[in-house]
Amino acid sequence: METVLFKTIAGSRLYGLEHADSDYDYYIVVDKIERQKLRGIRHEIVGDQDTTTVDFGTWVELAKSGQPQALEAMFST
Repeated sequence: METVLFKTIAGSRLYGLEHADSDYDYYIVVDKIERQKLRGIRHEIVGDQDTTTVDFGTWVELAKSGQPQALEAMFST
């Protein structure tokens, strides 16, 4: 079972740029990913929810390399 370390809103709602048709984007960091398509990253769209889940080690590497979503997650509320 994955343990969620943190979860944050992402995308247009993070920036206050959403509109009536905007979906909900989430960025989640977990201890480890049980089911993955890419190494350490899982992306799912279900209904109006678009979720990117990364394991902690992958998130650290992405943040160190300056990947925008990883950095945004670090500084979002």
